[in-house]
Amino acid sequence: MLVLDGAAVAVVGIYVTLVLFYLSIGDRESARRWFVKSIWLALWIACPYVLLSIGDSLLEGYGLSVKGSWGALGDAAEKFMEAHRRTRNWIMWEPAEEALLYKSIVLSEFGTLLGKSTSDFFSMLHYASRWFITLYYIVTFIAPFYQIFMILGATMLIEDRFRKVGGFLYSGFLVYGPAFQFLARIVNEALSEPATVTPNPFNPWDFPKTMDYVVHVADYMAKAAYALYRAAIHTTVGFVFATAIAIGVSLALGGVSARLSA
Repeated sequence: MLVLDGAAVAVVGIYVTLVLFYLSIGDRESARRWFVKSIWLALWIACPYVLLSIGDSLLEGYGLSVKGSWGALGDAAEKFMEAHRRTRNWIMWEPAEEALLYKSIVLSEFGTLLGKSTSDFFSMLHYASRWFITLYYIVTFIAPFYQIFMILGATMLIEDRFRKVGGFLYSGFLVYGPAFQFLARIVNEALSEPATVTPNPFNPWDFPKTMDYVVHVADYMAKAAYALYRAAIHTTVGFVFATAIAIGVSLALGGVSARLSA
């Protein structure tokens, strides 16, 4: 946090210079006012360090740290992309199985039946696919800027006019890096399930009854949809929860600022 240290020291230097300036011209009232501001300034300089220390302490049991989580977001993004690929593979796999039935006039009715029996699974997989790719793009977009969040957020915390913006940026830095790592772990658990991998195409003629083939394909589709959709729902809830925490931290910092400035 050397850059942050330099920015904080520069602001402190300005405040102290103002105190000395007003003392030198005999304006003790202004010097007193700026001295009080300097005291609050010192407290706000300590604030980001304390928050970062608390965040790292809470994450220590999970083998994570705030800055370390941001540095490892590339791996998290790859997990989200892999989950998206697998959901897309399943979305394309079932129509290929249907096509095998439609090749035969006798079996074409079973193709319609297979399509209807897997329609709900399609909806689940479509949601999962869109959500995983959304997570991927969010992570790849914000990952390069985490140091800006940290530096600007922590620096702006020490100035009344910018404290709300600083609180928002710094709360985002504290929360979203570790949050995306937790979401990536949820997705990775789903990807470890064999059911999420598309099998080789089945042949309807390998089954004693065509209905057995339909049930077999639908069963495979169901297992994949449940595993991937469950991960999508859990990560959606986790993302909303992380956003609520970030907003709460930001509002708390702004509220403290208003009370101190009153």
